[in-house]
Amino acid sequence: MNRPVALAAVSIAKNYGVTPVLRDVNISVQQGQIHALIGPNGAGKTTLFRIISGEIDPTAGRVQLRGDDITGIAPRLLTKRGVGRNFQVPRVFNGLTVEENLTIALEAADRWRNSGSRRDGRWVGSPRSWVREEAHQRLETLGIPQLFERPVAELAHGDRKLVELALTLAQEPSILLLDEPMAGMSPDEVLRCADVLARLHAETDLTVLLVEHDMETVFRLASQVSVLADGVVIASGEPDQVRSDPAVREAYLGKAAS
Repeated sequence: MNRPVALAAVSIAKNYGVTPVLRDVNISVQQGQIHALIGPNGAGKTTLFRIISGEIDPTAGRVQLRGDDITGIAPRLLTKRGVGRNFQVPRVFNGLTVEENLTIALEAADRWRNSGSRRDGRWVGSPRSWVREEAHQRLETLGIPQLFERPVAELAHGDRKLVELALTLAQEPSILLLDEPMAGMSPDEVLRCADVLARLHAETDLTVLLVEHDMETVFRLASQVSVLADGVVIASGEPDQVRSDPAVREAYLGKAAS
């Protein structure tokens, strides 16, 4: 059963000078779907991701959020519309603890009233008291409560990435843009992060657009996969369908797909 389209790139084109980087790219991400965007290096994935997240403008085409045109809207304004995104390099404060990083993120999200009570009334007291409780709950959800009082500078790379995911989720996004969330992780860390994302998606019905090079992770997590090659979408569909597409095998997956 088709669900409403949460996020769409419509006829996106991008030129740098006279050089086309993207040509008539169309991608639709349904509500509650994990949609993966894959392709070889230089395919245009990063450019498309930056257009969707409001960092750069397209030469032509538009980006839609639940049917509204959001083309060129600044990332900070997209955050207010429920769009959250991570970065390949974790943007955390190394000199602070995990708790302190999450506190900053939650305070920036302005998630309490002046009285210190949470909007749904679950927590009452000082803002600082509520934020500490909420920060710990966030780490519990991601399966890393043991990191609460650890300095970020002491964390393993995979733990840093999970903390960064927690910071992004502090914004309470309904749509999550993930740019290579497993970049630089060990195989064990990749499995752990994939488990976290799968559980998070199952529990929250979060809509996710995922750019990722790890094919095992892509085909495990995504319900829909789009493939870019030379700035053009060459395939889009369910993982098994995309995996067996001859054009995809030739352009990107190659022998690894056999």
